[in-house]
Amino acid sequence: MLTEATIRKLRPGSGVRRLYEKGNPELRGFPVHITPAGTKAFSLSYTSPETGRRRFMTLGIYPGLSLQQARQKAREARSLVVQGLDPVEHEARQEAEQKAAQQRDAQMGTVADLFALYIEDLELRGAASAKHMRWIYKGNVGPAIGDMKARDVEPKHIKEIVGDVYDRGAHTMANRTRQALHSAFAFGLTIHQEPRWRNRAPDFGLATNPVAQVRRPMRHEPRGQRWLSEDEVRALWAALEAPYEVKQRGGGTRLVHTD
Repeated sequence: MLTEATIRKLRPGSGVRRLYEKGNPELRGFPVHITPAGTKAFSLSYTSPETGRRRFMTLGIYPGLSLQQARQKAREARSLVVQGLDPVEHEARQEAEQKAAQQRDAQMGTVADLFALYIEDLELRGAASAKHMRWIYKGNVGPAIGDMKARDVEPKHIKEIVGDVYDRGAHTMANRTRQALHSAFAFGLTIHQEPRWRNRAPDFGLATNPVAQVRRPMRHEPRGQRWLSEDEVRALWAALEAPYEVKQRGGGTRLVHTD
């Protein structure tokens, strides 16, 4: 059986020297070898169940990889062989999958991307709210979560944004900010169903709308506290093309269409 002492005493020769672990079926084909330059390394030799060919798998360099660690890696590799997998090919596939996942993650849309597309969609539809949406994003949303991946936004982030606006005393704007966020994320959930965005929009990875769980800070917004004077109403009436009459009713002045 291999020991740390045995490995430390190994000296290089004219060729590669290998010393195998013995007496353990789980570790068959597991040697430590030393090169003529003195480098000591662990490896595993096995027959690939995928190709039927003999292969050698480097496990690591000693002493960076200890004997105990090398044995564990050898057991894991041998276990894959028993399952019908080639350890080298399995590791290569895992690395490729991890790289692909990282690339997909890098391409995931941010909150900035989401709002940019939503505002553009509003503009294309001629919605007057596009300008207001841009203002809300620039002032309240972008500085807080603009760089975040849209899929990573949680209700707690929404609460912080809306709460900060409310704490500034802008209570109605807090409601507007929450609504803007809700609308943008609702748009992101269905964006790939929209013909105009199917090939342009990135994947936002949204499963739910993170704003849905956040209540409006104000259930009832205060109505305007000022009415037009009779003179102001008459001036408005004069500017209208359709015929209207100015009538007093219930303590207020109303325009009544007479056509």
